[in-house]
Amino acid sequence: MQALADEVLDLSVVSDLKDDSVEVVALLNVAEVQRARLAIFCLPSALTTDNDKYVNEQGMLNASAIKKEQYDLDHPLSSAVRLKDSIVYGYCNCAPFICKYHLPEKNMLAGPSVFLSEKRIPSNQFGSGFFCLSPNRRWLASAAKDGVLVIYHSLTMDILARKHCHSYQGGGIRSVVFSLDGKFILVTGENDGALVCLKWKYV
Repeated sequence: MQALADEVLDLSVVSDLKDDSVEVVALLNVAEVQRARLAIFCLPSALTTDNDKYVNEQGMLNASAIKKEQYDLDHPLSSAVRLKDSIVYGYCNCAPFICKYHLPEKNMLAGPSVFLSEKRIPSNQFGSGFFCLSPNRRWLASAAKDGVLVIYHSLTMDILARKHCHSYQGGGIRSVVFSLDGKFILVTGENDGALVCLKWKYV
């Protein structure tokens, strides 16, 4: 079992069907400093076929079954997603911009240094926000308290679409999810009880 000493702000899961692997990215709040920490857990593909080897009698994963990496980032973030090429996008919660990081391939678990953002992209949104990555990792949805949903191309960060889904007075957007084919997006409001279904395509 893996324990996290810091507050968990955000979780994202990336499944790679080709490599038959699952990667869990936990965004942590480091209380003593004004910055974020990423803890990345890689689950082995054999976990589904050789359960007895990786799970103990209490039904918990053995520490040896999980590969863990840890990175300290230079800004406090409210959400973060990782792409396949070790690119991480973080939604900054102290200023209206998105931070881009390039993580090293070497495991930084022991005594991680602070990684600086290599690029800051204006978010053009108001209030705290979060990300949702499409299953094919091509589209990055950004949602915020202002109720506006923005779709970016995950490689270029060009804005592909923008839609006002919920009101700021109603608390903005609570959650976002893509359909498996990426053609539909479900958006729920924080307090208005509304569910918005969007159909879109990249042209």
